[in-house]
Amino acid sequence: MRAGITFAFCLFTFALAAAGCGSGDNVAANAGPQVASLEGDRNDGPIFEDAVDVKSAPSEAHALLAKLLPKSALLKGSVEYGNWNAETAGYSTKDPGNAALPMIAADYRSTGFTIVTDTESESGSANQEYVQSCKLFVIRAPEAIAAQPIADKIVAALKAKEFSPLDDMQFALGVEKTENITRMGLIVGQGETDDVYIAYVKVVGDLVIYALESEAAPAQPGPGDTQLSSLNEGGRGTRVGAQLISLVLMRLQSQ
Repeated sequence: MRAGITFAFCLFTFALAAAGCGSGDNVAANAGPQVASLEGDRNDGPIFEDAVDVKSAPSEAHALLAKLLPKSALLKGSVEYGNWNAETAGYSTKDPGNAALPMIAADYRSTGFTIVTDTESESGSANQEYVQSCKLFVIRAPEAIAAQPIADKIVAALKAKEFSPLDDMQFALGVEKTENITRMGLIVGQGETDDVYIAYVKVVGDLVIYALESEAAPAQPGPGDTQLSSLNEGGRGTRVGAQLISLVLMRLQSQ
């Protein structure tokens, strides 16, 4: 029996297009093959639509954080403004206008993906769909030097909950520039399903971006009585948390 995985992940679609036009004054010089160049004027970045009405934010700092939220797959009414507690790696929504560490939190949900087994047999095939949910936090530190300690406290809190380090995720910002994003994972077996959690933590200047992704994944039997890990190292493109972090980084880069 063959087993395959068909991904029907419909969270985000990226479309990048470039157009160029040259002067007609030097036709001969432009008639031959042209060599692509990485130099030149930088094009305007993509225009992002606000996910929420930023005018309702309790402070200017919160409004700037709200502009970083991706709009796709955002659960309506889930946005919260608050104050981050660095020591407990938690937050409070009480009196957010006077927050020492302004933060914004929002819930997202993907359409998930479908596992298809026995693709050679129509009668024997079976589909199972499940979604991924993610809570996204963006926290502003008083200054850049204070952001990393906040991120370290988040990682420490995750370790205390038995999360284990995973390979860093890399986000390319240019030809020779990549950003590493810390990842941690936890699997809680529930019999026929695994509760799978993946956390992403990234510091950018005075910002800390933190995403906590969860899903109820079908248990994947392995040889004998073993179970295959539900943390798919090769499927990062299907992870809602990874895509949310990437979109926030894209918004920051476009500013």
